Amino acid sequence: MKRIHLFGLMLMGIMGSLFAQPGHHIELTVAGMEDQDVILAHYFGDQQMAVDTVLATSGKAVFSGPGDLPKGIYLMYFPETQAYFECIIDADQHFSLTTDIEDFYANMEVEGSIDNKVFFEQNIYLASMTEQMQALQEKGRQASPEDQEAIKQ
Repeated sequence: MKRIHLFGLMLMGIMGSLFAQPGHHIELTVAGMEDQDVILAHYFGDQQMAVDTVLATSGKAVFSGPGDLPKGIYLMYFPETQAYFECIIDADQHFSLTTDIEDFYANMEVEGSIDNKVFFEQNIYLASMTEQMQALQEKGRQASPEDQEAIKQ
């Protein structure tokens, strides 16, 4: 019985490796973006290191290669506008990101990467909390001296 289980596990491992997609393939679509270079870079200590540069035409760019990229936080940098957004490269290296030039994070749609879905949802949540905090801070600055003192207590 143990041999059957061991054989089954080995067979599942072999089948899994046959269907795994090698390398990386990241499709990026940015609505409203003119033709321009897009740089895929990763963080290395306190620096950003370019991994690949592609020309995005009609708002579409594809980063693809035979090898896996090192896991980590990457950024998509648009040198013409000096805009960028971050994404995660992990085990899922075949995915697509679709967004809008007006607000990368708020308009982001992710397919094929659960890590990036969660990452962008978290960024949107943090942005909304920051807006709420800034609104409360402004109310505090506009409050009367008596109210400001009461807030401190």
